[in-house]
Amino acid sequence: MSGYAPIVLFVFRRPQHTAAVLDSLMRNPELAESELHIYCEGPRNEAERPLVAATRQIVHERARAGLLRIVERDQNMGCAASIVCGINEVLEKHDRIIVVEDDVVVSKHFLSYMNAALFKYQDDSRVMHISGYNFPLSDLESHNASFLPIISSWGWGTWRRAWQHFDADLSAWSWLKGSAWRRFRFDLYGAFNLWKMLEQYRCGEIDAWDIRWYLGVFRQSGLSLFPRSSLTANIGFDATATHQTDPRLTATVSQVSDAYVDQWPAVVKVDRRFLWEAMKFLANGRSWRARVSELVRSQLGLRVQQ
Repeated sequence: MSGYAPIVLFVFRRPQHTAAVLDSLMRNPELAESELHIYCEGPRNEAERPLVAATRQIVHERARAGLLRIVERDQNMGCAASIVCGINEVLEKHDRIIVVEDDVVVSKHFLSYMNAALFKYQDDSRVMHISGYNFPLSDLESHNASFLPIISSWGWGTWRRAWQHFDADLSAWSWLKGSAWRRFRFDLYGAFNLWKMLEQYRCGEIDAWDIRWYLGVFRQSGLSLFPRSSLTANIGFDATATHQTDPRLTATVSQVSDAYVDQWPAVVKVDRRFLWEAMKFLANGRSWRARVSELVRSQLGLRVQQ
């Protein structure tokens, strides 16, 4: 097998979405020389069994790769546990990984970008995550990449050396809770309430793995590489979706079909202009002054409680 990173695809009960994702992956020439591990989640109830079966049929009929491995689970592990377990299994034998879910279609240059980035930054501990997605910002025609201090789970990659910091049991929660400034930075300087998502997971309100991965990256002051033009699009926000999100975050399939990256950051550090653009987009109209005021009120509240 070649030096390409193994790809892990997680599917469940959406045959049409799975077919679209597989088709997009197979437009990447690197797939013919790559390992593709497909984890098929089990049904949660009898009503889901036909859809699960149809999804698995699509996988067996359409999936092609240099080496194909299909894992069909009898039981439903839950989204987070299934993904974490699959990543752990593959990283036991490989030092890097590319992860895609059954609602994320990719550019025909996605695997080229992911493999190049995983090779380029393999020995740089500051870089912990490679994102294939980017927010729909103003310069979608740009073909370079930049670093941000956050992650995205819509088509991504990492290394075993970085994944060891995945915070499965929220060991950094008290460290984060104890500092309003850390929480402000965790929320991308108040632009997006990721602390709330972490609390929702901690209280059992959501089944999430990515917020724990972000917590691990944040605790290590890690960086993520983002393409300036998104190489992935999430097609899953319809009636079949388990979770919903801000519709502004979605890119269209046509926008990403031919997207590519051919320019890399000159140095490994956060691109401040890119960070500001992402913050402004995610804040969705909330001004910098309003976000700082929230930080001050939060800090004053902590002092009163103490």
